[in-house]
Amino acid sequence: MNRVLAYERVRATTLKSTYFFPLIGAAIAWAASILFIAMGADVDEVALSDFIGQAFTPLSAVFLTIPFAQAFGQEYRDGTIRLALSEFPKRTSLFAAKLIIPAAIAFIATVITIAGIALIAALGPSFGYVQITGFDAALAVALREAAFVVLWGLLVAAITALTRNMAAGIAGVLVWGLIAENLLALFLIDRFPAVVELFPIGQGFAWVQTGQTDLILPMVGTALILTAASYWKFVRTDA
Repeated sequence: MNRVLAYERVRATTLKSTYFFPLIGAAIAWAASILFIAMGADVDEVALSDFIGQAFTPLSAVFLTIPFAQAFGQEYRDGTIRLALSEFPKRTSLFAAKLIIPAAIAFIATVITIAGIALIAALGPSFGYVQITGFDAALAVALREAAFVVLWGLLVAAITALTRNMAAGIAGVLVWGLIAENLLALFLIDRFPAVVELFPIGQGFAWVQTGQTDLILPMVGTALILTAASYWKFVRTDA
């Protein structure tokens, strides 16, 4: 297992895009934070969790989770997956490594992103922004955001592995989370509110904001189901 983890680590860290895309995701969140500071607010104070929730958008999550799509998509696209499977014939270990390394990258990058947002928020009052409170919750919010991004990434990896297409993995989760869930919620919220409560991305965002444990369960369940399906295909079908 150590050898295959080392292989995935080297593969990921030698790609410029592994650093470039998460940096874009962080920059988008930091730019949004600065924009909110510049625009001011109509209230006397803002909770840090709310400030982070506004600054850290799904667009940042998309860029932070691209390494998940690359772990499978680039290998299938370039045909190097066969070389990897020849070197590491135990497909379970290779599959696990292709999730563990991107998860570590996404987790660390998200924590750094949230730390940057918190720093900007701390400097906000110096530039005339409203008082920001609740900095004692910064670590908890950062960890929830990081866990949310890792779950998002698992969805991206699973769809990429199932379709063997990197774009499908990235766009599939984004379209489902931002468009499909919102449209379905409009039609179902009044008559079938319990169904809306099962939407993984929307409930995931709610969990990040509130920390209410049951809200993250739909996203965890969806990630597990899709990951299991992609694992079955990865170990049972030809490259």
